Amino acid sequence: QPVFLLVVYTVVFSILGAGFRNFAVWVMSGLIVWSMFSTTLTTAAQSVTGNSYLVSKVTFPRIILPLATLGSALVHFALQMATLAVLLLAFGHDIAWSQMWLVPIAVVVVAVLAAALGALLSVINVYARDTQHLLDLLMIAWFWATPIIYQYQRATHWLSVRSMPAWLPLLNPMTPVVTAFQRAVYGATSVDGRDL
Repeated sequence: QPVFLLVVYTVVFSILGAGFRNFAVWVMSGLIVWSMFSTTLTTAAQSVTGNSYLVSKVTFPRIILPLATLGSALVHFALQMATLAVLLLAFGHDIAWSQMWLVPIAVVVVAVLAAALGALLSVINVYARDTQHLLDLLMIAWFWATPIIYQYQRATHWLSVRSMPAWLPLLNPMTPVVTAFQRAVYGATSVDGRDL
């Protein structure tokens, strides 16, 4: 899925002229971590209701179901990291080894956030079945509120021009996670002269 989205976004932004050097690497580094987070939330929300036959017949801690979705997403994340490594080799792109220490911390942060929200959503969805449909809409908005396709500094500049607080993007817990990945994998602290 991230590779497919990468191709779509790269083509669209190239046509719009909004891309930059090694835009595919930039997008892929953000998409991988976002994919793990969004997949965990959407599958965790349905984990209890989707296994109602198991829940009603076997006694076990129900928290295992949403946590299992995180485990599955982490396996996919590892496979997608391997795909990213191939992409980096194909582009001959160097990563920022000095920033690589941010990646494990970012993975832990997103895993804890996804586990907590996934567990909460799985419970809410038992009582309000429309939760999973509302979540789909929320994830679309959340994706565009996260600096995956655009640079974080571009968002803060846009806000400051409109007399809005530049710290607003930091209210999004995925912003520091995605920017940590992009900074380490993209291997630069600026894009076209603009700081990340």
